[in-house]
Amino acid sequence: MIAFRGRLGFRQYIPSKPTKYGIKVWMRADPVNGYCNEFQVYVGKEKRRGRERGLAARVVTEMTERLRGRRHVVNMDNFFTTVDLFESLQQKGTLARGTVRRNRRGLPHAELAEPRLKVQGEFNVLQRGQLSAYAWQDKHLVNLLSSADDPTAQTTVDRKQRDGTKRVVPCPVALREYNNFMRGVDRADQLRTEYPTFRASRRWWVYVFWFLFDVAVANAFI
Repeated sequence: MIAFRGRLGFRQYIPSKPTKYGIKVWMRADPVNGYCNEFQVYVGKEKRRGRERGLAARVVTEMTERLRGRRHVVNMDNFFTTVDLFESLQQKGTLARGTVRRNRRGLPHAELAEPRLKVQGEFNVLQRGQLSAYAWQDKHLVNLLSSADDPTAQTTVDRKQRDGTKRVVPCPVALREYNNFMRGVDRADQLRTEYPTFRASRRWWVYVFWFLFDVAVANAFI
């Protein structure tokens, strides 16, 4: 989010973000060093599309077009993750991994929930082709979709208990990989704020310009 509170037709309000009012920017960033590979400024729905239902899928598809056929793994949060999107990316030679909302169409949530998971570290896995759906019991139930991981591979993670001790619990490798490689955009934002060149203005495009300049400076220092 680029902070901006002036008048603007495509200004967004997202209460869950630290910057609640501003211009939304989609970004694809390297998970290791935070290098910004690609971005899009969201200016609202496109008129030629009418009512845009597949916004998340469109954004991911357009921003991964350069990765076609390279077998890269794209990590994303549950706003973007759908079964149809992952299958579409797989057909184009791009793998994907991400947390998923339980009510997504095509997700076998009822089958994943049985048998019921009660103990921390328990998990269920269902597979269709190369696509795997996971339900893992942590402090809360975590659902994940992946076309990039072996569904039979397991690892362990440390979890702090109420008495202060640590307990080793089983975990699918896909969950560990997601946690390791889902920080690219956060890292890019962190780097951008370390090289601020902000200038106040009443014109919205000035804020976008300085945002892009900050991104370019941060990339130059990586």
